[in-house]
Amino acid sequence: SDIDYLGATNAGADADYIVQARLGSASFKSAYYDNVVIGTGGWPGALCADALIIPKLDTARADLLPSTGSDHYALVDEMPPNDADYVYLHTDFNVTITDGAETLSTAVQSGELYAANGGSVPAVGTYFRVGGDGDFSDSKLSMAIMGDPAEGDIFILTSNTPGSESVSYCRREDRYTIGTWDGSGKIPVAMVAWLRRKKDTALDHKSEILFRYDGNSDYGTPESMLTAYSYQYRIIQELPLGVELSESRINATELGIRINISD
Repeated sequence: SDIDYLGATNAGADADYIVQARLGSASFKSAYYDNVVIGTGGWPGALCADALIIPKLDTARADLLPSTGSDHYALVDEMPPNDADYVYLHTDFNVTITDGAETLSTAVQSGELYAANGGSVPAVGTYFRVGGDGDFSDSKLSMAIMGDPAEGDIFILTSNTPGSESVSYCRREDRYTIGTWDGSGKIPVAMVAWLRRKKDTALDHKSEILFRYDGNSDYGTPESMLTAYSYQYRIIQELPLGVELSESRINATELGIRINISD
């Protein structure tokens, strides 16, 4: 029910505003509160968490690795969470590229990538993280990323054939479609996404929760991971570029994860 607005509602002389509201139990027993709304517009109606929407399908963006099988969404759709399967990102080694010192071919066959891999030619599919902003003399990293490489970027060796070596850039992101929400007779006011995550290294791994609608992605604040499982959540009240929530738009939204790795 509404708080009674009659009489003085503050501790000072101005009675025009509610400046403080306190919830408590006179008998000092346990009390539980939910959906507390403070304002002058009256009770906003029945507010509730309407549905648990889970990933339904993979999208074309699937940079992370599946712990088993090939369907990424099937590893993150359990209710309750199942830590036995997951998507993840790893690196096989870290390397600092001396800017302009050698070509990618030399680096793979006998140079810096060769040395960082323990003195052997890295296999196709090797993930390596760069420890600076250097590039090979033939600019293979810049060409893969379509920009300047930076500390923490991760690349994948896609060919180790002498003279034809190549790499691609790992954008470290998974996105999923999230199924169908029935909005009949309801007004959506917010979407909440939860992510259960952990790291297994001392490096500062961060994760972001993203929402994508109509080709536009909105990334949340990167939050550091722990070595034990913990939760990250994000609440949005509008879709990317300020688009208002609606049933059709929610059902066309993609939910995603992006991983950042740094020293």
